[in-house]
Amino acid sequence: MDKIGIGIPDPTGETEVLEAEDILVSTIFKKKKDRQVYIYDFGDYWEHEVVLEAIKVKEPVGIVCLDGENECPPEDVGGIHGYGEMVECFAHGTEKEKKEYRTWLGLKQKENWDPGYFSLRETNKRLIFTLPG
Repeated sequence: MDKIGIGIPDPTGETEVLEAEDILVSTIFKKKKDRQVYIYDFGDYWEHEVVLEAIKVKEPVGIVCLDGENECPPEDVGGIHGYGEMVECFAHGTEKEKKEYRTWLGLKQKENWDPGYFSLRETNKRLIFTLPG
């Protein structure tokens, strides 16, 4: 194994995984512009690049998202290919196809899912940070 991960164990065994609760963020991100790859859902394999923009205080008081784009893909959408199919369906699909997605997503009749939607406020409300001790 030449890769080391932090978090939930990799079911393929290709990556050694350290328990996330035992790792301080400050041991991973030490200086401005440090980067790490974050993989969410080994099945769908959503790969994110996380970049440390700044350290403004010595003691951590929370984590804040500074910027973002687009709506988060729904759980178990089928990775990038399934996500692309859903985006295409809402853009050009039939009402019957859209109805199937609406039911799956819990949307109202005729309500459309907008892949371009992003709310910085909603994103930051979802970020939960608990200080140790």
